[in-house]
Amino acid sequence: MPTNSFVFYRSFSDVLKKFSPEDFKTTIIALTDYALDDKETKLSGAPETAMMFMKPLMDNNRIKRSNGRKGGKRSGEARRSKMKQKEASESNSEKLRNNGNEDEEISCDSNEPPDEETSSKHKSKELTLQERKPVNDMERVEKAYLQNWDTLYSQNKVKTPDPVINWGQTRSLLKTHLITRSPEIIIQAINDGMKDKFVMSGGYALGTILAAPVLNRLINAASDPPDGANNKKTLSGLESTF
Repeated sequence: MPTNSFVFYRSFSDVLKKFSPEDFKTTIIALTDYALDDKETKLSGAPETAMMFMKPLMDNNRIKRSNGRKGGKRSGEARRSKMKQKEASESNSEKLRNNGNEDEEISCDSNEPPDEETSSKHKSKELTLQERKPVNDMERVEKAYLQNWDTLYSQNKVKTPDPVINWGQTRSLLKTHLITRSPEIIIQAINDGMKDKFVMSGGYALGTILAAPVLNRLINAASDPPDGANNKKTLSGLESTF
């Protein structure tokens, strides 16, 4: 359904600013056509890959906005029902936190993942994630990424000492991936991303690595035999991009 606005995430900028002028223009046009008019554009190469990870995020935001509009000012009964749903959601979130798989809806540019209620008993507030032991699988993945960033910065392969991340967005992606994959597999993909041209062209952004098509490609590439070029599993349409 057509709309007059949409959310543009920092991870989008991290990828697009590394594109050539032609790919940048192509991707921006496709992005706005999809976000504002729900219009699909046939793409290839880097623009196609970028849209494959941008579209799910825009779809999720569109659903949230739609649900928000539907929940406007209604009758007292509707508001009470919404409050009950919110309480149930908060209760479920607490259970997830206790299991170490929380999904925090946080939009921020902090360079350190937000503190978790369950981790306060296990860590000092003064310690960063790089300095302390992770308390769950999500933090294990995040710590691996931050350690890799430190390495890349020491090699002058990234420009800033700390990454700028929307932790709410990346944790939402991580939670989904951890349902079907072990943290070890995801960490290996994050490590392999340090040598991946497309990932590095976007500034080694965690959101880019966790985008489903990129993560799948990194995982599949790591599982291929060294001499199995003919049998290599790749995503259709991405071979020439990477």
